Amino acid sequence: MAWSASASCFYIIGFYIKYVPGDPFENVIVISIGDALSSIAAGSISSRIGAKNTLFLSFTLAAFGAIALMFARDNENDKYIIPVFVLITRFGINSAFTLCYIITADYFPSIVSSRVFGICNLFSRFATILSPMIAELDPPLPMLIYAGVCCLSMISSLGLTKSEEVAEAMKDIDDSLSYHS
Repeated sequence: MAWSASASCFYIIGFYIKYVPGDPFENVIVISIGDALSSIAAGSISSRIGAKNTLFLSFTLAAFGAIALMFARDNENDKYIIPVFVLITRFGINSAFTLCYIITADYFPSIVSSRVFGICNLFSRFATILSPMIAELDPPLPMLIYAGVCCLSMISSLGLTKSEEVAEAMKDIDDSLSYHS
């Protein structure tokens, strides 16, 4: 769920940015800054508070930013706050997308990690097929869908568990396979 949600939302905001009030060039620059900051921050935050909590926080930020963008208007009062909402939205969803890579490597044993990564990536790319069509819907529907997907993923991230028994059993299998080779 997190893979598909983060990938599709990542591209929805990219396609939708031309409809966000304010200067489109400024908004794209803010998106790039958000991408750079979140790619760096996701790993360090995850190592401090855990991947599950970081994923929850990332989807929360993305949903909050999307909801704020739904109510943003192109007037003088919102001129400086809109880029902040864009930054929050993109920071949150890019962090979630980055965390999907980290979680796949961390939560699955190395013997199946590449398969899980490939399968999740495949389904997430199928989900992104709808992103341009969602972004072209009449406002505020794109940001409503974006926020809804983020909220569903936020809730589903609470069920993310790392089973120590499974990890221990897979380690035994890894050890036995490496012993015979």
